[in-house]
Amino acid sequence: MSNSENIATPVRRSRLREKPSSAKFVTFILEVLGSLLALVLLNFFTLWYLGNYSPNYGYWTLHQKWALLGKMDAPVDWLILGDSSCNQGVSPALIQEKLGETAINLCTIGSVTALNDVWMLEEYIQRFGPPKGVVIGHVYDVWSRDLDPLILGQIPRPWNFWKEHTLGSDLLGNPEIRSQVFQERYVPFVSQRLTLTSLLRSLIFGKLVPFKPRWLIDEYGFLSGEQAQPENAIQDGQDHMQFVRENEPVLSSINQQALERLVEIADAYQLPIYLMNSPLYDGLSADDEFQAYLGELTHQIDSVVGESQSVHLIPEIKTFPAAQMQTADHLTLPGAQVYTEWLIQNVLTR
Repeated sequence: MSNSENIATPVRRSRLREKPSSAKFVTFILEVLGSLLALVLLNFFTLWYLGNYSPNYGYWTLHQKWALLGKMDAPVDWLILGDSSCNQGVSPALIQEKLGETAINLCTIGSVTALNDVWMLEEYIQRFGPPKGVVIGHVYDVWSRDLDPLILGQIPRPWNFWKEHTLGSDLLGNPEIRSQVFQERYVPFVSQRLTLTSLLRSLIFGKLVPFKPRWLIDEYGFLSGEQAQPENAIQDGQDHMQFVRENEPVLSSINQQALERLVEIADAYQLPIYLMNSPLYDGLSADDEFQAYLGELTHQIDSVVGESQSVHLIPEIKTFPAAQMQTADHLTLPGAQVYTEWLIQNVLTR
């Protein structure tokens, strides 16, 4: 055997090469940007989802009605504004059927006070000019409420939109409040974390159908109350009776300023605006102390709007039995049909 045969052939071992520092940095940056992009996309998906499927009735309604206003491409004869009692009580389709005049129901929730009515009317007029008339319906206890400006963050409009509206700059002049409103508007992971936790828990335990809204509004903005809850309506009426016994009738500052602005708009355009009481459970309206409370509150509202030739305060209350109601001021569909016909006969054709 030759010496050359005894010499072992060296084994080539591959060397693991480390990435240069610049490559590590680029990889790190790409990973961070990818994570941020995924978070941003998830955040926007959450905003979209909560706007359409939120379990929070108030937030969902506010989003849906402002979105409906934004989608309008033609004016209507009658603009219906107000709170959830009006949302569930006035059917624009029935107005069109009975009068041959168009209408849209943009009623939201009481928590945004009458200022929301002003803001919606201002946007509508800016886009279409004044309608033939405006109906504003509120439950009596809305008039005493103050406004938490944070809820304005639930309105689906571009940042700073409030500067174009009455009192907007005053309400959101504080940088700390604007920061919180920003979170409400754009960062649901922070502002609605409890809602998201509840949704996730419901999804895990099979109690949530992810893309099915809990409430439905028709193309004209009307939300139909299908199931009567008479026991709940009676109990709610008793709670209201207790409320009027424990509280003084007071028109809040924000509502007074909103009414003053409504007078300015109505007089400037000679636009008839009708201020309506919500439909009420008949057992509540028959209570003497409730009537006294409502009478004083009506007097305070009239002191603001009474001089106007265009703003009309309608003192009458249309009452209903508990069998047609879900709460003391929220109607089922049959009740809403009766209330809308009453509205047509007593207000829209007067």
